[in-house]
Amino acid sequence: MPVDDWRQLSDLLREQKYGRFEDAENAWFLVLDDIGSDYDPNKFSTSKLDKLLRSRRHWTVITTNLTPKQIAEELDPRIVSWMIRDGNKIVQIDAPITPFANKRNENRSSP
Repeated sequence: MPVDDWRQLSDLLREQKYGRFEDAENAWFLVLDDIGSDYDPNKFSTSKLDKLLRSRRHWTVITTNLTPKQIAEELDPRIVSWMIRDGNKIVQIDAPITPFANKRNENRSSP
């Protein structure tokens, strides 16, 4: 079963399905899509994201609608620290949200 975004992987972890997490830790190239979009009041997803980024030694691309400052404030400063370690780069692209993206977000709901 492919995992389309961080929210799906996080949900699998909440269900104690760790195989996909181990795949993500060991993948040569990993894209983490839409971090910070899940409902995470107890910081479960944030702690797993921190663990994943600490363990990664290969190419990782992260997409989010949050700025590095927002990630530090809303998730955890360590996440941003892991994102910029070893000379990694953060590329910020300011683009309007498309109607398709708005429709996709309408279909997502918080528990």
